[in-house]
Amino acid sequence: MPTRATELLDRFRLTDFTAAQERLSAGLAKASQALATRALNVGQSTFDFTVGLGMMLYLLFFLLREGDVLSRRIVQAGSASCR
Repeated sequence: MPTRATELLDRFRLTDFTAAQERLSAGLAKASQALATRALNVGQSTFDFTVGLGMMLYLLFFLLREGDVLSRRIVQAGSASCR
């Protein structure tokens, strides 16, 4: 091997194939763990968004359907408490 290549391998401590394989395996395990954590966070965020959207649409339906009645009741309740 050229001297430059040998020096580079020595610098990164990659002269022993078994040690290099272990370091690569440890690095891949750490990367896959980080990827799994991020995927779980994305899944949880998506679930939270979906639940929030569902609740908003459910409440919006009833507010649009019963909005006039609810606003009259709120006004009546406010005027009754002022007496």
